[in-house]
Amino acid sequence: MSGNKRSHLKFSVFIVFFFLFFIHFAGCRTEQNDYKKLIHPQFTIEHPRSWNVIPASLHYSINGPIVENYVVNFKIDYNPEANLHLNLFRETVESQNQLQNLPGYVSVEEKELDINGVPALQRVIKTDVVLAQNQQVTLMVMLTYIVKDDQFGVVFTAEVPENHYLTYRPIFNTMIQSFRFR
Repeated sequence: MSGNKRSHLKFSVFIVFFFLFFIHFAGCRTEQNDYKKLIHPQFTIEHPRSWNVIPASLHYSINGPIVENYVVNFKIDYNPEANLHLNLFRETVESQNQLQNLPGYVSVEEKELDINGVPALQRVIKTDVVLAQNQQVTLMVMLTYIVKDDQFGVVFTAEVPENHYLTYRPIFNTMIQSFRFR
């Protein structure tokens, strides 16, 4: 190969590398800018900018896109007077919601988390729901529990059809890890 062709090849490789490098970092920057901060007097959390926040009493619903006729969603339920340590808070919430009686209930994963220095518990389950026109969908539901000072309890409930769980799991995890008590 002549020197001119070798130089051209090196230059082409450099251009391709530079392009991929630029795309990677531009994508990372866009990803950060695609989140918006929800500010509550007791906490903050980031969510995808394009998702809709619907506030209610002791609750927020953050609704994403529709997949398989189901709205991908992330709920924040909070109790400023929980007065329970983390394990008891989780047990109480799951008992009140009769989690194990949900249609098609399967426990997929349980683990301990650290959310910005605060211990948390997470459970992932599968359950079946029937939508309009009798369409049945299996949902993956990620439940995350966190309590501040054995007093202020928060439950995150992220729901998505099973076939899209791997796509949305990183978004849910980013949201959860962005959570901060104030």
